[in-house]
Amino acid sequence: MRLCILVALSVIALQSQPVFNVKDYGATGHKQDDARPALQRAIDECGRAGGGTVYVPPGEYTSGQLRLRSGVRLYVEAGATLFASLDGRQFDSGMKAALIYGEDLHDIAIEGRGAVDGQGSYIWQLNDFTDYYIRPNQLLMEATHKPLLRAFPAGWRKETVYPRLVLLLRCNDVAIRGLTFRDSRSWTINPYACKRLTMGSTSPRVRRPACGPMASIRMAARTCIFPIRPLKPVTMHWSFIPPRSGVRRCRRKT
Repeated sequence: MRLCILVALSVIALQSQPVFNVKDYGATGHKQDDARPALQRAIDECGRAGGGTVYVPPGEYTSGQLRLRSGVRLYVEAGATLFASLDGRQFDSGMKAALIYGEDLHDIAIEGRGAVDGQGSYIWQLNDFTDYYIRPNQLLMEATHKPLLRAFPAGWRKETVYPRLVLLLRCNDVAIRGLTFRDSRSWTINPYACKRLTMGSTSPRVRRPACGPMASIRMAARTCIFPIRPLKPVTMHWSFIPPRSGVRRCRRKT
């Protein structure tokens, strides 16, 4: 009953703008089917039309890399899950691999009451290389002669692609709201050099870094719950006030 009410309210809200239902472009809503061509066609058509909403109705959709377009609002409905493909060939190589990718865009949104799932699984093993993201902590552990155990994505060293769930590069006027992000194989939400980025009421369930707002200007995020397993859930409130010149890191308020 509650799901029906949420869907009805969403349909009413979407009627005020052009809507591009991914099922009209061939998506089946069955997890075993490749939904990427249909999803990308809907996104491209929405972008060419000058903007609107790409609507993902209830169902399960498995996809490789999706490229957003300016003016596109990707809306994942309650009861819908967007899965990242386990086939690394479905993604760009290197650091640009991501399920939802945008570069040099404006006026975009990733919203809904559904879920985005990276299908990641992790194993614990000794760290055997220098990781500059955690180098200070790594040096402290080495100084105590204690082994540094870390969680690595399954297939570590054999797999070559570890896609983020969301990667946005130099995008302006961005909103990410409402969705549940879970089990990413890399960063969950990674905006870089974005301006006017708003995040609200997202719930990433992660074992890797949750949110990396790198060098982003005027970012506001409220009530983002990061239950990093096996630790207890933590609610973080991020605030960022840009200086008169230059860029500095975001502050975390707990």
